[in-house]
Amino acid sequence: MGASIIESKLTLPELPRNHLPRPHLIAAIDAVQPNNTVFVIAGPGYGKSTLLVEWIRQHPDRVWYSLDHSDRDPAVFFSYFLSAFQEVWPGFGADLARQLKSPRSLDTKLFSHSIIEEIEVSLDKSANPTSVYLVLEDLHFLSGRPELQDSIGLMIERMPKSVRLAISSREQPPYLNPTAGSVDHVFVLKEGDLRYS
Repeated sequence: MGASIIESKLTLPELPRNHLPRPHLIAAIDAVQPNNTVFVIAGPGYGKSTLLVEWIRQHPDRVWYSLDHSDRDPAVFFSYFLSAFQEVWPGFGADLARQLKSPRSLDTKLFSHSIIEEIEVSLDKSANPTSVYLVLEDLHFLSGRPELQDSIGLMIERMPKSVRLAISSREQPPYLNPTAGSVDHVFVLKEGDLRYS
């Protein structure tokens, strides 16, 4: 279990040369309450990733994780998630990373709780406590993997307020269903919000 890390998946992309700033959307995201998750949901070509790059690049303590088909494997997903936070906290999740190399089956719910606890400990130990900004790009790649969707849902509900979470996707994830308990903790931008007028 575990995964070899491709650093480009954890590297903040550059803004396009023809980028048109969207200060009103950046201001809207910045105004979101700390315990709320930002969702940017739209089809390809609407500038989801560009908007989130523009937003997160203004913050020094940032974590970027670009998902693809390989992340449908829970061991791969969690390996990248731990590695992403090592950009802010070197050595983050070292014990958890070793667990991913075990041949035993992975309890994704328990592991997600352990990650959140590790984040809380790292925030408490930080010499200069500040907010950490996390973007999960292209969440739609996890569609049809309920165990990973549940892990994301748990993070939405339990992530410390000092971690500002934003997620992009081409499709609406299950947490935005009105029957989902976490729907009260999200702020959503959709295609109509992203259109240039």
